[in-house]
Amino acid sequence: MQMRVYYKIYAIKPVSLEDIFFFIIFILMTSEQISKFVDSENIPTTKSMKIAFKKRNPVHGLIVKSSDYPDLSSKNFWRIVPHPNVEKWLKSKDINLSRIYNGTEITKLSIVLNKEISQN
Repeated sequence: MQMRVYYKIYAIKPVSLEDIFFFIIFILMTSEQISKFVDSENIPTTKSMKIAFKKRNPVHGLIVKSSDYPDLSSKNFWRIVPHPNVEKWLKSKDINLSRIYNGTEITKLSIVLNKEISQN
């Protein structure tokens, strides 16, 4: 039996500066994009946010609006309550249950069911 091997050669198109700029914008989220997402989403207790980062594993939880929210968001920092602490935070609103993350590291925000988080 004779094997045939086929190769496809693709020409690589030169990349323009506009393509690079679009790629950078697509990957990194600005503070305006993050705050717009947080302001527009009304997240029920059965769901959480999945916050993806450039150089670390995603965090499941909530971005919370505490008394320092305007100050932190203007500097692109975000107070996030991790999923294991969300129930405690909903009852107590204790700021010590949250952590502050740099928004320049955030690449994607999405809504996920809490059931999906517990399966992972």
